[in-house]
Amino acid sequence: MGCKPNSILYTFFWCAIFLYIGVASAGSRGHSDKNWSQYRGQNRNGVSLEQVQLQAWPAGGPKLVWKRSIGEGFSGISISDGTGYTADSQDSTEFLVAFELKTGKDLWRVGMDKKFFELLGNGPRSTPTIADGMAFGLSSEGMLVAVDAKNGAEKWRVSLAERYAGKGPGRGYSVSPIVDGDLVLIEAAGENDKAIVALDKNTGATRWGNHKARASHSSPVMADIAGYRQYIFPTGGKAISLNGDGEVLWSIKAPPGMIAMPVFIEPNLVFLSGSTDNGCAMLEITESGDSLHAAELWQNRMMINHFNSSTYYQGYIYGFSKATLTCIDAKTGERKWRKRGFGKGSLIVVGGHLVVLSDQGELALIEATPEAYNEVSLFPNALSGKSWTEPAFSDGKLYLRNLKEMVCYDLVN
Repeated sequence: MGCKPNSILYTFFWCAIFLYIGVASAGSRGHSDKNWSQYRGQNRNGVSLEQVQLQAWPAGGPKLVWKRSIGEGFSGISISDGTGYTADSQDSTEFLVAFELKTGKDLWRVGMDKKFFELLGNGPRSTPTIADGMAFGLSSEGMLVAVDAKNGAEKWRVSLAERYAGKGPGRGYSVSPIVDGDLVLIEAAGENDKAIVALDKNTGATRWGNHKARASHSSPVMADIAGYRQYIFPTGGKAISLNGDGEVLWSIKAPPGMIAMPVFIEPNLVFLSGSTDNGCAMLEITESGDSLHAAELWQNRMMINHFNSSTYYQGYIYGFSKATLTCIDAKTGERKWRKRGFGKGSLIVVGGHLVVLSDQGELALIEATPEAYNEVSLFPNALSGKSWTEPAFSDGKLYLRNLKEMVCYDLVN
């Protein structure tokens, strides 16, 4: 188990350090709030940190900034320090791509691996993670690539299949890596206690591996609970939490068929949803002595996420239960409202509103309230065709993509 220091002097010292850092960085915080530097945003929760006022759109929809074609893939869009990143496949290759936010034009592209073909849609599936001037991408066949975020110069690459005998899920590796400090954490689905691994951010060397589990499509989430920094991985029927040394902090049975990402709710709750009729569960993580324990607070079938994750906002969980947009109470699991018509869509929260993308490219602006479904605006042609990738938001702009096009809309001006 991980240990937690309890010295009063030690605590006072670090509080003073954090206070100093917070004051010193206050001037740059606005810039970082405009980043969407990894899967589901800066905090991997689908909630924008920007303080913006969203208004109803004109009849023709929000202002189109640019539109471009893009290769196949379900990879999301990440944004860091004025540059956009995604992954696509062209011809026979999967690429990690950087593009200009103002125009959408490619800045660079780096070949990751051979193209992955699958009936429901070809790869890649993982969303790049941008951290400390580096971009990290994962191919559908499990090639983890680290490059310089500015110019695409390769730092290192590791085949999860070759190094760890990894066997990704049938529809390809889909998880998006966590980068924290000098570690890159990812589910390798490997053998010999290498289901989950941590690599050195700068060299790609293996720092540790742990756990035995079947491969999962669900990306991990990072959380600080009761003073423990932890990484929560849904892996083959279980949710497991590891610390930075790879030690297990807690584990618990998870809803079957988890594809959606866990949702961390401060200070100590974790929401899980499977893609089967077993539904969802809310976990409470508590401390006892020098250890942590996970227990179910409630379990029901009110939220059955298929492949896109739910989002928590001000006491309530918003997401797609199969093909129905749904709001439930995070404390009780009680359903507050539901609305059909968007298919198996996706959503993020921006400025107190749900920005909802249907699975056929329809865009909606909806008040994030449990009182009732209150639609502010609807735009039927934001994208054309199958649209399973979650939106990204940065500096007042909304970025969308699907299997053939990528667009940018201005939601503020």
